Amino acid sequence: MLERSGIAERPFQAMLVWLGRLFGGSMLATVAVAAVTAASSGITAIPVTLRRRCGEASISATIRTGGSFGIMIPPSLVVVIHASLAKQPVGLLPAALLLPRPFVVALFLASIPGL
Repeated sequence: MLERSGIAERPFQAMLVWLGRLFGGSMLATVAVAAVTAASSGITAIPVTLRRRCGEASISATIRTGGSFGIMIPPSLVVVIHASLAKQPVGLLPAALLLPRPFVVALFLASIPGL
């Protein structure tokens, strides 16, 4: 639905304007959009990164990496299930992800030029 309406493409194109001139810019834009939305960023990124002659393995790794941010963005079903299994308050675990998430995003962005 996000892809067909064009809503998924707008944030990706905006990030591509900022990061597109850098080495691996389309992959950087993919991870940046996934860090914020974690929704449908891969579908939008595939044609753009293929046109920029990025390797298929690199594209696949970048999209899978960006998809993992969905777990860190509240409300995450995985976090809710983990909280119930660990017998912890559900509100504390998303708060605990606020600090590691930007750090993980920064590490992923730093690793892309090496692909």
